[in-house]
Amino acid sequence: MEARLTSVVVYPFKGAAGIAVDAAEIRVTGLATGGVADREWMAVDRDGRFVSQREFPRLALVRPAIEDGRLVLSAQGLAPLALAADAPAPAREVTVWNSQVRGFDAGDDAARWLSSAIASDVRIVRFDPATGRFESFPSDRPRANVRQMAGRAGEAWGAESGTDRLVVVPYGR
Repeated sequence: MEARLTSVVVYPFKGAAGIAVDAAEIRVTGLATGGVADREWMAVDRDGRFVSQREFPRLALVRPAIEDGRLVLSAQGLAPLALAADAPAPAREVTVWNSQVRGFDAGDDAARWLSSAIASDVRIVRFDPATGRFESFPSDRPRANVRQMAGRAGEAWGAESGTDRLVVVPYGR
C-alpha cells in the first residue's frame, strides 16, 4: 500500500478555521508551524469546558494566522487579536471531552474579543504543553506502541514507535 500526503492543514485554535501550510514540525503533542502548535488554543465556557463549532458554529468564521510566533485571530468587524504563548497568564483547570487538563487563560480582553466574534460568553485558553497526556496502545509488532494522536471512539490513530508506519489500533471492543 502506498500513501501520499497531498496537503497539511493545522488548526492552532481548536474549533476555528484551519491554516494550510507547506510544512509542519512533528512534536510529541502533534503538528506545529511557526512556533504555534496544532490545537494549542481553545474556547471554554464559564465552567471551563471546551466548546466547539457543534455548540457555536460561528467559531468557523474565526480565521487564525501565525505571525512572528504568535497566533493572530481575525473575524469580520473586529480588529485582529494577537496571542503569544509566552505571555504571563493564570493557570486554570479546563475540561476537554472527559479529560481535565491545565491551561492558561488569555485574559479579559481576549475573552471579550472572542465573545464578540461568536456572540457568546467564552474565554480563550492555551493548553499547558507540560501537561500533555496521551494514551499508548500496543501495536501488532513486538516492542512497538502507538501513541494516540487522533482517532475516534474505539480507535487510536498514530505513529508506531520504532517504525515509519501509521496505524489504526482498535481498543475497548
